[in-house]
Amino acid sequence: MSEQRDTNFWKWAQKLSPRVARFVFGGYLVLAAAAIVLSWRIAPSALVPTAIFILVLATIVALLVQALSRRTGYPAAVALWAMLVGCIVIAILFISSAFFGMPERGATLVARLFKQDELAIVGGTDPAINLGPGTVGIPESYRAEPDANGDRYDRISDLSKRAPVILKGATVVLDAPAFYFGTLRLDDTKLVTKGQNVIIEVVRIEAVGYASIDSFISSLSPAPGSPGGQLKLVIYDRIRGQLSVDLSGTSGAKGADGRNGVAGGGGAPGENSAQSLFDCKHGGGSGGPGQPGGKGEDGSPGLPGGDGGTLFLVASDPDRLFNSIKFIATGGEGGPGGHHGNGGPGGPGGPGGHGGGFCGGGQAGPQGPPGSDGRNGISGKPGSGGSVVKLSLDSENGR
Repeated sequence: MSEQRDTNFWKWAQKLSPRVARFVFGGYLVLAAAAIVLSWRIAPSALVPTAIFILVLATIVALLVQALSRRTGYPAAVALWAMLVGCIVIAILFISSAFFGMPERGATLVARLFKQDELAIVGGTDPAINLGPGTVGIPESYRAEPDANGDRYDRISDLSKRAPVILKGATVVLDAPAFYFGTLRLDDTKLVTKGQNVIIEVVRIEAVGYASIDSFISSLSPAPGSPGGQLKLVIYDRIRGQLSVDLSGTSGAKGADGRNGVAGGGGAPGENSAQSLFDCKHGGGSGGPGQPGGKGEDGSPGLPGGDGGTLFLVASDPDRLFNSIKFIATGGEGGPGGHHGNGGPGGPGGPGGHGGGFCGGGQAGPQGPPGSDGRNGISGKPGSGGSVVKLSLDSENGR
């Protein structure tokens, strides 16, 4: 009786195996097609490892189905069926984790396995935060660093769950050393660093209209001769649109004007007249000429312009990402030299000698010549241009 049941079971198993095979391979065909489409749309570079993974699982399933078609003991049959079901579950979880972010931990594991940053993006459920127009500030929650204990895939997962920030027609002064975003949308918006060193770590930037990150803007009255500072952009996914980054230094201040020369001293008085009881021996002498005016001071040199800043661009492919950035980092012009001081006026001529009685007084002396003017100050030295440093995420200690 027992032998009969055993025989019937294996006949059922052998009959069922081709059906299972057709079902499993049909399912794998659908999963493979979905994986290819989603890979191409979400993470094209994951296409090859995805295909290899599906192929390996399909091969394992083929071997399991073949083994199930043969007569084996009950323990072995149970183990084979368990392995078959496990492979099917693994395939479903793989597709769900890799391309739909569910479960979240699975998405991070798949991203880490394939070294694909895009696959760690899971997306959050919080509504977007809209800011602008006008001058606005970034909420405090976006200044908090993501989980520092994990690797970069954990950071991507954490950041991608943050609510998107949409800035429209806004001017934002970045008043903290670092900001962390999931999706940052800049719609006709300026982010201003004021020449400070700033880090922006973000999954994705969407640039709409004129979107820029500037070291200075004229409406905020930047200090003369300020350098552009350092901006570090860590971008895990991409930049959509064209982002302008201007880290130019400001022009140097004007040099101080030279002081005018001092006025010359007065001339010596003329000799007084001399006379006797009956006539004039000589009249009063003419006064001496006035002293020359003092030389005007030279104008001071203009102050140097600020150096252009440095953009540190950190991404999995920084060269490709840089194509979406218009980078400017000119050095500021040197300040103009100060104006020269004018020469001082010549001193007045000395008074004529006194007359009296039979003698007349002398004439006053001529005014002294004016002093020579100083020289205009030279222009300040222009600031040096800035630069771009492109870094791979793999060079950032695993971030």
